[in-house]
Amino acid sequence: MAHGAGARRGAYALAKFCFLASLAAAVALNLHKLSFLIIIVPAILLLFIAFGLISNWTYKATNHPLPGALANAVLFAWAIAVTFPMVVT
Repeated sequence: MAHGAGARRGAYALAKFCFLASLAAAVALNLHKLSFLIIIVPAILLLFIAFGLISNWTYKATNHPLPGALANAVLFAWAIAVTFPMVVT
């Protein structure tokens, strides 16, 4: 959706906005149990910026979105898995 021949301008930003909007909707539905999501939003924004740059560089180097997508998926999952226990406890 965000990279490739058929990708539209701003698709990457739209995908990230939709993710953050889904987090906001989840918090709105259950503020008491999911309030920790509010705390980690700044970290997620920083990760989006850093991994967006990595994704862009790998796409320009390989001309294919798969290497950047795999790297982003693994690194983002690791970063969130490491961050959540520190915030929740």
